[in-house]
Amino acid sequence: STQSTGGVDEDDVYRAMRSHKFNFHGLRYAVVLHMTKSIIVDVHGGCPAGRFNDITIARQFLVPKLLNDEQVMADKGYQDPHRRFMAPIQLRNHRRATAGLPVEECEEYNRLHKQVMGRHEKVNGLFKEFGALAVRKFRHSPDKHRACFHAVAQITQVRLFLNPRLLDTPAYIPVIVDGQVLYHTSTRVPDDD
Repeated sequence: STQSTGGVDEDDVYRAMRSHKFNFHGLRYAVVLHMTKSIIVDVHGGCPAGRFNDITIARQFLVPKLLNDEQVMADKGYQDPHRRFMAPIQLRNHRRATAGLPVEECEEYNRLHKQVMGRHEKVNGLFKEFGALAVRKFRHSPDKHRACFHAVAQITQVRLFLNPRLLDTPAYIPVIVDGQVLYHTSTRVPDDD
């Protein structure tokens, strides 16, 4: 039998919180990082992991904040027909890519894309240093978890401000424009300005 408390079906709540990706319940967040500076641009989420995947959270919280022609670099889970997310190019049979570009250009784009995204993985690692955020260890309400997550984001931002060299600055940012891969030079702006 399904137990209910206060009109809320506990099985529904459990299913909404359960992450299929990690096979455990939890909350899902998105952290937006500047491409060339050591700045956390935005943090949003705290959504039930079973009900919201990454791209749903980004569409709900991030896309409305973007300028009309602005794009965001993202991982392969962000395949988007609206072209708001610059994801790696999926290669088919190692002969042609879904983007209709020569394979060599796609491979170079993906290599540079991986470099840029590596900065984000470093920031994720800085967040994970705060073991208290782990769902299996956190024993408070989702609202308190969101507050703690935002506090960790602020502490991490201070660490990046004090030591911007924690993140490598990519030399080039790959962009696809009108079916052509372009490489923008990453002009490093000093973080202490």
